[in-house]
Amino acid sequence: MIFKGEAALGLAILLSDVLRASYSFQTKRPTTVVKKSNEFASKVGIAVSGADGNSYTKKRTPSKKYGKKRLSSTGKNSERGRKDNFQASEKRGYNESLVPTFFHCDPEVGVEPAYLGRLRILSHQADDNMAFGGATSSKESTYAYLIEKPAGWSIFTTRKKKKKKNLKNDNENIFDDPISDFNEGDILEMLSSEEREYYLSEKKEAENKKKLLSLRERPSLISWLKNFVFEQTDGETTISAGPKNWKALAGAVDIDDSGVVLLVPKKHVSDILVEEVVVDAIVGNGNHLKNELRKASHGSETTINIKSLQKFDRSRREDILHWSSASSFDSPIVCAQVIKPLQDKFEDGIRGDPHASPLDRRAQRRLLHCSSIRVSSLLEDDSCECVSTLPGDFSVLLHDYGTDPYGGRPNLNQQNKHTSAFRVMNGAPDGFPGWIVDRYDRWLFIKQDDGAEIGPLPNIIDNDLEGVYIFDGLRDRSMTGPLPKPRLLCGSPAPENLVVRENGILYHVNLGDQFSTGLFLDQRPQRAWLRNNCDESMKILNCFAHCGGFSIAAACAGASTVSLDLDRKWLDRIEIQMKENGLCFDDHDTIYGDCFDWLGRLSKRGDLFDIVIVDPPSTSVGKKKKRWSIKKDMPALAKLATSCVKPGGQLWTSTNCASLNVSKFADMCNQGIEESGRKFTLERVAPMPYDHPTIGQQPVKNLVW
Repeated sequence: MIFKGEAALGLAILLSDVLRASYSFQTKRPTTVVKKSNEFASKVGIAVSGADGNSYTKKRTPSKKYGKKRLSSTGKNSERGRKDNFQASEKRGYNESLVPTFFHCDPEVGVEPAYLGRLRILSHQADDNMAFGGATSSKESTYAYLIEKPAGWSIFTTRKKKKKKNLKNDNENIFDDPISDFNEGDILEMLSSEEREYYLSEKKEAENKKKLLSLRERPSLISWLKNFVFEQTDGETTISAGPKNWKALAGAVDIDDSGVVLLVPKKHVSDILVEEVVVDAIVGNGNHLKNELRKASHGSETTINIKSLQKFDRSRREDILHWSSASSFDSPIVCAQVIKPLQDKFEDGIRGDPHASPLDRRAQRRLLHCSSIRVSSLLEDDSCECVSTLPGDFSVLLHDYGTDPYGGRPNLNQQNKHTSAFRVMNGAPDGFPGWIVDRYDRWLFIKQDDGAEIGPLPNIIDNDLEGVYIFDGLRDRSMTGPLPKPRLLCGSPAPENLVVRENGILYHVNLGDQFSTGLFLDQRPQRAWLRNNCDESMKILNCFAHCGGFSIAAACAGASTVSLDLDRKWLDRIEIQMKENGLCFDDHDTIYGDCFDWLGRLSKRGDLFDIVIVDPPSTSVGKKKKRWSIKKDMPALAKLATSCVKPGGQLWTSTNCASLNVSKFADMCNQGIEESGRKFTLERVAPMPYDHPTIGQQPVKNLVW
């Protein structure tokens, strides 16, 4: 049977729908059949639209897993669900239609797991003098391992291997005959040039979207352990790394959790006794609570004991924090199981929990940390207890700044070989309102707000410093006229182009020129994401580029970049920094001009980009001396930027306007996107790094569409 014209186009569109359905199923996102697809496909007897306007399958659903999702997302019940969601969103304080689809934090650059100990579950022979990980005898003992897991690491490899299937058999599982007799090449031959172009563009959009949304393979704890044991035994001992062989029984088992995790061979889960598990938590999430909570994994309720360790309420107003520990005895628990008892006790959520407050993220992850596990074997006379130190995102909140003002970032000190530029003190959240201190290699840069009291001054020798700069009395940066320059408070002056390191990338900063040093430290995680996820095939447009921090990070991953800014002085610093990193500038461009003007030009020229980054100042004066503000003009800016995004690409929107809450900012961006006629989904919210703690909502909002 041969299909031509509209029928053939219907098959082509249906194929593109299948591509989207396949991708959406893999990411557990509901799908909706495109109306145009139903209209054409009904002509060839595949699917029809019901009298109520909803889409239904006439003969057979494409497959059970696809069919259920399609019908549930397009039937009458979906309308009722959307209405209920809207009413619930009013109670929750945000628009639930803008809930991001991706929640997990990224692993921190340079932070690796640590081996803490092991438990001998079963000895096949007496082997007290055995080598690490295996026995000197012919049979090895069986062990459970206790590992310190960093946040952002998964237990097992997250990317599944795809099974190869016969194309014809696979088609038979999806379609009824006679469609199974056609593959993609057959259909393309039937289409006109216009129809073929439409189908290929739909296919490319689906492929691009899938590529951008899938991170590079997340690091796996089991794979790390396999390599560790192999290295420690000089290759004499290996362990299986698959999920069929191991169970993460207790502790930090989820991606966002940190601390001790107990890994046990599945065959021997019943042969060990978990005597005690202790989980530390930071409670205080703006009264946002998580509703859906994990039940105990063993069917019976587990007694969890809550202990309040410290309360932080001085100068924090409504954003009070509680440092607490939750423990269980003679029962294995994971970090997620302590959320409900903690919420019940404090009537507040875990800080940073994206499932409690998906937009108002006050930390990069939910702050749960398994601090210790004690376990023993039921078959052998062996026991093990391991303790994990608190990570950087805990210590920055728990540190006593009154006693040691400059010791709150131990994980980002000069011993960190990957990063030498970070925030040392962040004003009020650290107990010193209006006193902000950044470190750039061996120099400090202090910003004192107008009217703020002088904060603690550092000791150059004790802090391994060469000099300290201060910028006095910060005034409104939207005012016209030159701003005062920073002055050297003590020590020796820094080089004009001071080289600092961030996640292994080199940047230039200038400490003695003006308020902006040339590198915004609160965007460190976003630059790390670009460095880890871009590649040579990608093209990035960086609007309001300043000194090109985003561009340099993407370029270090091989992407080509276009940097757009109204200040030529800042743009001139981009090429120098790229050469500092050993990059050739031939694949990169800088445009001096107004972003509103140039976004329209680029769109008309057909210049499209995989990622378009829009990070404007709160208010500014354009090239034509016309003042604009983010509160008034963000929808128009988002609309222009959307027109430059490739099908399946990403739009990054960011603001540092502290008086604009994140829900309002998301609504403004979404308004501009909808006015463009394009369909985008809010993919993720990117919080500020942990060395920028806040009281209340974070002042910098980063949204990825």
